Amino acid sequence: MLRKVFLVGMAASVAFSVCNADVKLSGFDKKMIKVEKKMVSSNKRFNVNRVAIDKKKKIDKRWTMYVFRLDIQDTVTKQKSSAPMIIFTDGIYQTNSLMNIKTGKRYETEEKIRLRNKKDKARRAERTKFEKSFVLNKQYYNKQHLIAGSMDAKNKIIMISDPLCVACIGSFPAIYNAVKSKKDYALFYYHFPLQRLHPTAMTISKAMEYAKEHGIKDVVKKVMFADLGKSYDVYKERDPKRALKAFNKIMGTNYTLEQIKDISINNDMKIGKDVHLQGTPTIIFNGELYKSREKLAKAFGG
Repeated sequence: MLRKVFLVGMAASVAFSVCNADVKLSGFDKKMIKVEKKMVSSNKRFNVNRVAIDKKKKIDKRWTMYVFRLDIQDTVTKQKSSAPMIIFTDGIYQTNSLMNIKTGKRYETEEKIRLRNKKDKARRAERTKFEKSFVLNKQYYNKQHLIAGSMDAKNKIIMISDPLCVACIGSFPAIYNAVKSKKDYALFYYHFPLQRLHPTAMTISKAMEYAKEHGIKDVVKKVMFADLGKSYDVYKERDPKRALKAFNKIMGTNYTLEQIKDISINNDMKIGKDVHLQGTPTIIFNGELYKSREKLAKAFGG
């Protein structure tokens, strides 16, 4: 329990305009909402679509913590967002921060960590549930995406990858070489360029498809084994010409941006949406998502 606290600043920068009808409010709860609304009513930047009290906790004899859930919309960008906001009150004063004088720890920081961990746990549970129930559409086993092994192989592996992803580049050689050495395995490759992380990933993916369409063999293998990250900063570089130049050097080609501009990766990226892609590489082993990497490692003795 916190016995010694600082009253640090006045709370909140977002107004309350409605109250969640599902929450049973006391008279003081309603008063808190009115106080917050009055305090920030001059802020026209945000519209509040929904307000709910997620949690109410007595900290000690004096202080009570409120955790409000705010669904807001920025009036300028029109972007919608949802976030928790913590307020402490003793019935007379309110603050958004309580600090223990002895330890220097802020109560609200620890509470935010607890809330985030709870949310993360729920998200992981939902993801696990999805992965366990996932069934791959067999249309994704097609010759166009086969890069190692044969179509009639008993075991089929799909790798969804960004050509500039460090983790993808790190894992690809081992998977590829293992599949090549086993007759009963096949490896299929799908593009999923993460442009927010790697601004030129789409350029490289398009160039890879263009090269494949024009008869270049082992395009995926050559790009992934070469590691374009050795040629330029794949996180900061935004110039597609620089990226294509590095690609051409690896492949021994002389492609231009004009040549690859009409290449589409949309059909590849559909599989990422199907599996609710969380990141790259995503591995699908014999049609399953759940623990695919573990099963793959076991199959190849890794």
